[in-house]
Amino acid sequence: MMNRIFLIFVLLLSFQLFSQIEGGFILKDTVEYYKNGQVKEILGIDRLSTYGAKLRVLYDSVCNYTIGDKLFEKEHITGDVNGNYSRRYYKDSLVIVRMISNTYDKDKIFTQIYFNLKKDKPVEIFFLATRDSLVTKLQIGQPTKNTYSTARSFDYKEFKTPTSLSNLELTSDNRYFRISFYEKYYINEIVYKWLKDDNKDSVRGTYISFYKGNLPKEYGQYIPPIGRMGKWYTYHKNGKLASEGNYCGNKVDKSGNEYDIKKIGHWIYYSNEGCIEKEETWDNGVLIEPQPPKAKKSPKPKRKK
Repeated sequence: MMNRIFLIFVLLLSFQLFSQIEGGFILKDTVEYYKNGQVKEILGIDRLSTYGAKLRVLYDSVCNYTIGDKLFEKEHITGDVNGNYSRRYYKDSLVIVRMISNTYDKDKIFTQIYFNLKKDKPVEIFFLATRDSLVTKLQIGQPTKNTYSTARSFDYKEFKTPTSLSNLELTSDNRYFRISFYEKYYINEIVYKWLKDDNKDSVRGTYISFYKGNLPKEYGQYIPPIGRMGKWYTYHKNGKLASEGNYCGNKVDKSGNEYDIKKIGHWIYYSNEGCIEKEETWDNGVLIEPQPPKAKKSPKPKRKK
């Protein structure tokens, strides 16, 4: 009886893993778990690889996990004779790809940043850099929707001498890009605007800021001149989600700095470990629940006799 229950558990777990892994893979005998019993990492063979690449799939931890809860893939890592490749997933179809090649462009680092994959006007930003993170190639393009192949290119640059980037601006096909850098090819922020349709008043935008190392810090969409609109996300430096919630506008001063940023609806804040720390309800920039703590009154100074 116990053996039958164990077999059913293994089959359910295997089905859960197979159903949630993009592209599929051949399962091997190595599965690691978090302390709460949730799958942390599995090893297998990538079915999409011609050379039988080893595939590691890493999962974010889920607090209060129970069997059957959805597993959240945070990274795919593959390695074969061609090199090492990782694809890191974030909320709202933001994906960051990194590859170190052993063959073509040997010892070069490929970095691709995809966003808006499930929305209008998806974007791919591609860098080819040396191990010193100096850029040799740059491409900004549009990927095929929901895939990682390029449908068209808006801008392509090739540098004979590896260089360090500072600021890039590009206007193409009713789209505007502004990318600023800390140094080399480490992005500080991306500002992307596009026309939703032929109506020139229907401008939409995506904003992404990064920690140094091309790790996302904050991102979401906005509507000029209203400001931040819809779902926004922030991340801790370790890559885990820090907060998520909706905005309904803000104001901008003459220097371009935001102020009077208005939250709306349900907001969730997470710890470095991915557990919920607190939740709030907002209404047009006013905190409804929980109420903000009342400021303590300073004690009145005692009169000297």
